[in-house]
Amino acid sequence: MTIQNEIQNDRKKILRLLVEVHSQHIPLNDNHTIGDNKNCKICQIFIQLNESDNILREKLKLIQEDKNFIQDFNNLRRSLGRLPQEKEYKNKIEVIERFGSWNNFLNKTQNYFNR
Repeated sequence: MTIQNEIQNDRKKILRLLVEVHSQHIPLNDNHTIGDNKNCKICQIFIQLNESDNILREKLKLIQEDKNFIQDFNNLRRSLGRLPQEKEYKNKIEVIERFGSWNNFLNKTQNYFNR
């Protein structure tokens, strides 16, 4: 089982517990559902959990994009038989925006494959 699957399973357990506790916590005359009321402590936990999930999803997306950049770079390197120059790389603008400079990208690429 991957770490991502373990995290998803743990998250589902936490959500089930939160829903159960929330249904016991709210008074009968308060009909809000979980995540609706920012004054409710359990709703706050639920909202924070969802926000952290969104941050994790975004980070996983960025990691995948980084891997794609590096894979494209290495495919180009293989086809050229040498390290590509910045002007030869089709995604150079995105790389510079993401990594700050071409050299930072080269360092990240080398670190990625030297693990």
